[in-house]
Amino acid sequence: ATTVSVVNGNFPSPSVAANSSPVQNPTGWAILHTVGVLNTTSDPSIGPSPDSTDPSGQCAFLSTITSGTNVNEISQALVDSNSLPVYLAAGQTYQLQFYVARRNLATTPGKITTGSGAVLTYGIRDALTETVLASGTFDTGTIPKATWTTVDAVLRTGSTPLQANQAELFFNKNVGGQVLIDSVILAPAFFLPA
Repeated sequence: ATTVSVVNGNFPSPSVAANSSPVQNPTGWAILHTVGVLNTTSDPSIGPSPDSTDPSGQCAFLSTITSGTNVNEISQALVDSNSLPVYLAAGQTYQLQFYVARRNLATTPGKITTGSGAVLTYGIRDALTETVLASGTFDTGTIPKATWTTVDAVLRTGSTPLQANQAELFFNKNVGGQVLIDSVILAPAFFLPA
């Protein structure tokens, strides 16, 4: 058995200036469209992450999309504690935990703004084909602004035999306000195919 390691799950790297949010890849993650790192230090629109193990004050953001079909996404091919690929197999159960929030910024009725709610999709997929094997959603419109909430999800790959490609963790959103994520953890141990 081995464990899954989420690289840079607290998003301390790269370091960004206080109260700034450049569009850039968090170390160890791939991005699609407008995604980056937000330093919440001195940012009145969001409180610090509740993760006491991360003093950086940083999190990932998936930016606002007001219309259209674009998807903002952050993803990471999964590796074990020895930096070896974690391969997909039927019957695996992934326990995913992360914090999610939306910023306390003005909203306008009938218009999508940074402070609006949005539906975040998360899951496990085939890193090669991008076929989603297990996923869930969280609507940030159901939580108060500037409040971090814990999401605990159980993702099962099912019983259908799978190609033994590398597993990939992803988070994405389309139309809606900005979504913040932090402290991404994936557990417990998973068995590699023989």
